[in-house]
Amino acid sequence: MADRRVSRWLLAGIAAALVAASALYADFVTDDAYIVASFARHYVGAGQLAFNLGEPINAISSPAWEVLAIALQALASALHWPDAVILGLRAASTLCMAAGLLVFCKLALRVCRSSLAAGAASGLLLIDPWVWRWTTSGMEAGLALLCTSASLYLLAAPEPRKRARALALLLAVGLVTRPELALLLGLTALAVWAAEPRLPLEPRRWALFAAALVPLLAWAVFASHELESAWPHTAAAKRGQLGHFAVLVWAGQVIAVGEGLGLAAGALAWLAAVRARGAAPLLVPPQGRVAAVAASWAVGLPLFYAVLGYVPISRYLVAAAPAWLLLAALGFDAWLARAQPAPGLARRALAGVLAVALVASLAATFLRVRPGSTDRTVRAYRAICTWLNANAAPDARVAVPEIGALGYHCDRYLIDLGGLVLPPRDFAALRAGGFTGLLDATRPEYLISLDPADGPPPAMLTNLGERASFERVVSESSQLQTAGKQSSEIRVALYKLSWR
Repeated sequence: MADRRVSRWLLAGIAAALVAASALYADFVTDDAYIVASFARHYVGAGQLAFNLGEPINAISSPAWEVLAIALQALASALHWPDAVILGLRAASTLCMAAGLLVFCKLALRVCRSSLAAGAASGLLLIDPWVWRWTTSGMEAGLALLCTSASLYLLAAPEPRKRARALALLLAVGLVTRPELALLLGLTALAVWAAEPRLPLEPRRWALFAAALVPLLAWAVFASHELESAWPHTAAAKRGQLGHFAVLVWAGQVIAVGEGLGLAAGALAWLAAVRARGAAPLLVPPQGRVAAVAASWAVGLPLFYAVLGYVPISRYLVAAAPAWLLLAALGFDAWLARAQPAPGLARRALAGVLAVALVASLAATFLRVRPGSTDRTVRAYRAICTWLNANAAPDARVAVPEIGALGYHCDRYLIDLGGLVLPPRDFAALRAGGFTGLLDATRPEYLISLDPADGPPPAMLTNLGERASFERVVSESSQLQTAGKQSSEIRVALYKLSWR
């Protein structure tokens, strides 16, 4: 009866979290969602999986999400409704996040002896500010969180055949969702083998694993044929942006904002459980197996980014949030079992943790996490693309600060100042000479820039000196909001360049 009551509360909490995320981020769509849609638009419309037609650069780090975008683009083309792609991606990310939250709640109830501990940890995930941020973003963060929660849920099953399904899930879905989930796959494989050494050697398990590999192998063959390689170019473009220690500091800040209070409360619960003299064990099966994988994944993911020098943005680290909070859940559970506090005291203590975490999440969302309106910027980009499609020569090249929304709405060749879809020679020019070096090497006819309202032209243009002249031909008003500060007007400007 207690589990049913907690389950009802958790379902209500999931619904509340989705409503909160939808309200807080109603006008937020990350530019990366438009990058996915741009590849899909060219594939459906021209038969090329490319950002710039005729130039197959692999900037697809989530094949599963790209396949979904292609299906949505085909629907959008049939309906003559371009915005259906982004709306569909946002709906899909919301559904995936909802499923991931639900599976985590079931996971916590499966591994915890106390439904109170499971409910408290589940509540901490529901009010995680990073969960709110990425729920309706249109990206694969919710699917990655679902893969983590589902694999841990299957790993906690008492039946060996169900634990084997955790490997199959990560092989079939995880590896084509985010390549980093290969680390979780390896950790899960070790745990499955340790619990049942003969299990992976059974012929029917090999058949299951072979079938699970089909999506990954199919994508590798397809990408090798359609793109310049099956490995995404974005891995090289983003590598080495920060030093190893700087990555760890960045990741620590992201984790502290999202799960910091939950982890602190879980650590205190673990300490109280260790010091208690109760007869109950700290961990019971299958808690030890699941805790080992969760701890290794939670720590290993930031270390992976630190080794390669990637910036560990919150969208990547949200896949580890279930692991962090599962460790907190096991701490609460051990404290309740060992210390055996009075039921009223336990409920008040865990409710207090949730209340403080909710206040901290709201403060972090409004002061640190929640971005300004991206909808106005997308509308400004769209207006400039309309001008370019009508007035620029068909072979004109446009240097752009962001490639997503511009790539989806503009029918001209785009030069990515961020380097994600640059061919090798242009990417080398960007690494060697920065923005100005890239412009000098590619000599585009136009440049789009985000300028302060009534501010000077960007430095990358003035640094060109006498090699080129420029004039502003279109200017659209937009909005930029920095965390903790009031919104400020910016200008999305289109410059025409004349090279000497």
